[in-house]
Amino acid sequence: MVNSRMSFMKCSLVLLVTVFGAVSVPSAWADDPAVSNVRASSAASHLVALPMAVAGFCAGAVIGTPISFLRKFPKEVTQGAHGFVGSIGNNDSKKLLYVPACVMWLPIAGCVAALEAPGYGLRHAYTAEKPFSKEQFSLGEMDP
Repeated sequence: MVNSRMSFMKCSLVLLVTVFGAVSVPSAWADDPAVSNVRASSAASHLVALPMAVAGFCAGAVIGTPISFLRKFPKEVTQGAHGFVGSIGNNDSKKLLYVPACVMWLPIAGCVAALEAPGYGLRHAYTAEKPFSKEQFSLGEMDP
């Protein structure tokens, strides 16, 4: 029973390699050894870089989430307070209202930033071009 499973797995693997190899390489290039060496080396380099990319994504998601919260929280406080003060009357001296509006807006901004931070952390971890770069840890440019 074990031998039949192994032979089935080997046959299916050979079939997959044959089908995908025939589809991915044009027939004119199939006999060229330089093309097959380049394809094999690029596939090997991608395979070697995979653990580094996965580790970078995981580290970026875990570390980038609190960093994005700390960077998003002050922006949420200022935007919310400006929106709240701007909605009150047409008084030109609204600086006295800005400080109480900031204090009142702190819990709301904390909730909003806490809900948005995981999304920013995961997006920055996924879209970074190099593993363990500053963009992956949400230290690059923040989106509005």
